[in-house]
Amino acid sequence: MKNQIRNLSKSSAFRFVLTMGIVDLFGDMANSGGASMKKKKNNKIRKALLLIFIIILLSFLAIYSIKSTPQPQETTQQSTPIPLQTSKLSSCSFVRSDQQDPQFCNHNSCTSALPYKSTKLISYFEEVSQKTSIPAELLAAIARIESTTKDFTISDYTDEQITAMEDVEKIKENIDTMVDSGKKAACPRSITGALGLMQMQPPEHIHNAIREELLNRYNREQMLPLFAIENDAYNREAAIRSYEQINAHDEEAMLHGAAFAGIDRPLKREDFCHPKTNLYLASGLILKKMQRLGYGDSTKWNPTWSNDKQAIEALITSYYGCLQYPNCNTGPYSYSDDVYKGIQSCKG
Repeated sequence: MKNQIRNLSKSSAFRFVLTMGIVDLFGDMANSGGASMKKKKNNKIRKALLLIFIIILLSFLAIYSIKSTPQPQETTQQSTPIPLQTSKLSSCSFVRSDQQDPQFCNHNSCTSALPYKSTKLISYFEEVSQKTSIPAELLAAIARIESTTKDFTISDYTDEQITAMEDVEKIKENIDTMVDSGKKAACPRSITGALGLMQMQPPEHIHNAIREELLNRYNREQMLPLFAIENDAYNREAAIRSYEQINAHDEEAMLHGAAFAGIDRPLKREDFCHPKTNLYLASGLILKKMQRLGYGDSTKWNPTWSNDKQAIEALITSYYGCLQYPNCNTGPYSYSDDVYKGIQSCKG
């Protein structure tokens, strides 16, 4: 149909009829002075009809001409996928020296230096670092040491297992919940009652609630936490003593960290067990400890401290209670050296 109309508009006969109609219309208008009244009336009707026909025809051709004019093709912009940036932290290896010793390691990743598997956990280290100024590599180095046992290491957790750690409702019911059918704790719990990724002692009201829960589940001799070292008399006695006394970390300092996460209420068990919130609490604790040690004013981390072994040793002594682990008296491993190695592995 379009081709027929196009051909009609181009034909010489069509152009002739149109031209003659126009000439006839304006010619009659020019010579209308000598005609009779009746003839004038007929001419007016004929002219009006002809004029209407010409206007309709020209309008039709104009509209068709616009529609048939090739329109510029709209270019569909193919959005170029933004490549995922590889986190610097994912290329670092964090150290827990006793993991090379079969006496202290019975899982599938028994080696001293390991990267983190979970990109989700890495993103938490980095997010907390951006908001608190504590270097992500420092947080990751401490977490690797604090949340590693004979049965698991936090650096070996997958994204799915980190997500399972966030299911705090299960942890409310049972502090010793596992993230899977294995031995990976949803809320790591130490022989001294410390909780979560960065192993902080909770305030008295949380400590007492957990103590009552454990007393209802176990007898005194069975209160050895999940990742205390088997057949170790020192740790066994410490485990029993830990629930007969309160060893809470500085709650004010942890609330300082909670403020970075927008928490302005008393701390709860789930704050210590949720991996990201735990990192915020630990960041406040670290900043306050550094202030009390004579480093800064607790508002931010000074980047020079990361390369200052003396500053790292002072922090670890205050954070952990000593420089050696798993036994403060006999070691044989250096907590501060392991942290320092982890930090330096991110410098390359």
